[in-house]
Amino acid sequence: MSWESNLQRYFAAFEASKRDFSEVESLFDSLYHEDFTFVSKDGQTLNRDDVKELHAGCYSMGIKLQSFTFKRIASDSIDVLFRSESLEGGDRDNIVHAVYSIEDDKVTKCQVVNECFSSVAKARRSSCRFHEYTLMNKYHWYAASA
Repeated sequence: MSWESNLQRYFAAFEASKRDFSEVESLFDSLYHEDFTFVSKDGQTLNRDDVKELHAGCYSMGIKLQSFTFKRIASDSIDVLFRSESLEGGDRDNIVHAVYSIEDDKVTKCQVVNECFSSVAKARRSSCRFHEYTLMNKYHWYAASA
């Protein structure tokens, strides 16, 4: 399967019911590269195992992902926007905007960005193929409901 279908299936698995992460662990493994890194808004970097543990906690708490949309911004990058919603509400509900880097049909990096233009542009430029891709002017929009 492609990273696109794996990403959609993985996000759809977060459906606001408290369950064991082992149900989607194979999806996580097929989606995220062994050298995956996650960079938060404040610059904190997490490795793949840390993110797996974080996702396991969110999955067991019943987090739901909604309004999942993504746009290809380079041949190896996508711009992702989704809303996470907790069963309990509170501070777990938020909107996440991130730029994902793709390599070998897996996600290698996730850079969470602020909504300001400079932060989004900087994350997009981190793609090694951004300039050649924008010169070709090939933007593809994708949308799916989680």
